[in-house]
Amino acid sequence: MQTKAVLFDLFGTLLVYGNMDRAFGLWYDSIAGALRTFGRELSGGEVKKLFKNFFNTPAAYSDELTIYERRIELILNGIGIKVSKEWLHEFSDHSMDGWQREVQLHPEALDLLDALKGRGLKTGIVSNFDHYPHVRKILRSMGLAQRLDTVILSGEVRMKKPDVRIFKLAAETLELAPGEVLFVGDDAEEDSGAKNAGMRWLYYKNGTPLTPILQEL
Repeated sequence: MQTKAVLFDLFGTLLVYGNMDRAFGLWYDSIAGALRTFGRELSGGEVKKLFKNFFNTPAAYSDELTIYERRIELILNGIGIKVSKEWLHEFSDHSMDGWQREVQLHPEALDLLDALKGRGLKTGIVSNFDHYPHVRKILRSMGLAQRLDTVILSGEVRMKKPDVRIFKLAAETLELAPGEVLFVGDDAEEDSGAKNAGMRWLYYKNGTPLTPILQEL
């Protein structure tokens, strides 16, 4: 079946991971700064311990808060700090900005997307990310948004890779059959769900050249 679209994972594919120890250090710093505004002076080690299991903290989907915001709320409530939804929105909007400095646009990403569009192919991303407003913001600021025909974010659609449904949803938004789509991603466990959904799947290693993908079409 002819390939009519290329879908990408975002983090580790179109965006390249840098020094992630530093990235998370900056994230912890943002949390420590927020805690100081509530009169809680915690060391970096104490903040790290408090948020150790952050990404595994169970949190239900909500129409008012993202999963990321809900987890922050739960942890702060656990140490006696009550916050408003407005505070959570504002804090969450900038808390990952430091982390993002260590996750940069691949230098070949825009050219690759333009080349794919020039060949008449549709493009998009399927990404597992709990705080989707952050992703929408960086897609705009990095010049990716206008080059993508579909953006499927787990926090918005309430399903996550490797669930085949999220890949099939992406194909549906492009009005294509899964067999007409090539998926490119760096996570062998999560992104291989594309293959189970009926797509061709190409494993990509973080930071390596992107242009060879054109030879797969």
